[in-house]
Amino acid sequence: MLRFAPAPIKFAAGVHPTAVVAENVSLGKEVSIGAHAVLESGISIGEGTRIGANSYIGHESTIGARCLIYLNVTVRERTRIANRVIIHSGVVIGSDGFWL
Repeated sequence: MLRFAPAPIKFAAGVHPTAVVAENVSLGKEVSIGAHAVLESGISIGEGTRIGANSYIGHESTIGARCLIYLNVTVRERTRIANRVIIHSGVVIGSDGFWL
């Protein structure tokens, strides 16, 4: 199988020293928080989830287990993300919709 696709990249669990994490954030086991990520208060992050560098997770949001949030993602306040979700770079979740 490695002929068609390389093995997935493994991320070390832990919080990068440049990340800003509020005091009342709940992190599950094996969570990885990248450089310069910002996690606001009241957040819950499920087991094995990866938050990429320069990402922002807004107040009182919940991200499930085994999610992959790539770099430069914005998750706005009070957003709920289920388990095993992949969000690619530059995406904004929870932004205002477009009205006609």
